[in-house]
Amino acid sequence: SYNELRFSAGGVNNSHVVINTSGNVGIGVTNTSVFNGVGGNSKLVVKGSDSSTDILNNSNASITIANDDGTASNTSALHFARADTDDNPHYAGASIVAQFVETQVTGQYPKGQLSFLTSTASNTAPSEKMRIDSSGRVGIGTSSMGYPGYADNLTIADTGNTGITIRSGTSNEGNIYFSDATGTGTGTYAGYISYRHAIDALNLATTAGISMTINSSGNVGIGTQSPAHDLVVQNDDGPIISLIGHNYNDQMGIVFNGGDQTNASSNGNTGAKIMSQLSISGGQVLGDLTFTTNSG
Repeated sequence: SYNELRFSAGGVNNSHVVINTSGNVGIGVTNTSVFNGVGGNSKLVVKGSDSSTDILNNSNASITIANDDGTASNTSALHFARADTDDNPHYAGASIVAQFVETQVTGQYPKGQLSFLTSTASNTAPSEKMRIDSSGRVGIGTSSMGYPGYADNLTIADTGNTGITIRSGTSNEGNIYFSDATGTGTGTYAGYISYRHAIDALNLATTAGISMTINSSGNVGIGTQSPAHDLVVQNDDGPIISLIGHNYNDQMGIVFNGGDQTNASSNGNTGAKIMSQLSISGGQVLGDLTFTTNSG
């Protein structure tokens, strides 16, 4: 005696569905025990056998939720709920919902997108928090993706402050890589932004090499990773700094001033400055240099 309810086909020894004394259901299996961090039993276990390693070709170890209505934009879903205190009804706290965008055409795969819903507060029905649309674009906090074709693969939105956190080990790096290749070559890190927690330095890289560093003192190094001053520009061929105005008759320069706001250059106070006044004559840009100091 099994003390179980078994449904068989092809002989009594071929149990396809089993309901045990705890009410647990096994399809293709009699044992409903599961280890998911701690041991226990699942109310439903479905067992199959499929040796295929192709994620597009799994069939014998799978569960399908099908909607036989072919209406455009209808759904199939999996809801995670708690029973009410009187077992009537069950209130969902989270859901995974597939939406089929277009009207079903006989013999064709439906165009679909997947939404993830959670309840944000007590006595609040689940609402959409993340969507994977039919193009594979991901929206977190939004179903309206970013600028098409350039910045729409991942969109994060909120009505308030919005951000992304990359948390690394205290002696490790947090990175964003820009790649146009696969494998391990330089094309996989052609450009990147890297924060080195061990020395608290931010690096910006181009052509797979560091081009600019902001160190823990806030010093900026262009062409060097060890800037000893506020701004250090290093180039083996001789560094050049260009100031380019909007018009040919612009005035531009470098102003030297202290940090006291009462003596700031915006108040008409300048310690010293180097200025250039541009002009154009005969198709040529002309310019001069003026050196000014404030002796008090």
